[in-house]
Amino acid sequence: MFNEHIDVEKLPKQGSMYIEPMHVASRVQNEAINKIRTGKVNYLNTVLGRHSSSGFDHKNLTKLDKAMDAENYPPNPSQKEGIKKGINTKDILMVMGPPGNRQTTVIEKWIRLFCEHGA
Repeated sequence: MFNEHIDVEKLPKQGSMYIEPMHVASRVQNEAINKIRTGKVNYLNTVLGRHSSSGFDHKNLTKLDKAMDAENYPPNPSQKEGIKKGINTKDILMVMGPPGNRQTTVIEKWIRLFCEHGA
């Protein structure tokens, strides 16, 4: 399983691989994005109020980066980016991706950090 886009042409020319697009996951993501953009997600509109987020803080997360890198199973770069964006968001951040991309790992990390630091 790949955690990011890959160039199939750069894979070794031995063995075999079966590639199958995830049409359902892609369709669900696109529908969710379109509903948010057009204001058709009532609960999100309530949270956001004026149909926009408050943006992000710019906290220094150097210590967090080092701590995550030192973990037995550190998050990959994409997960680290999501974790840091979640910590820096002023109000709401949506975590999206196809099944198996470890969104739950990112959310679980937020919960642990917020509990540990009283945020």
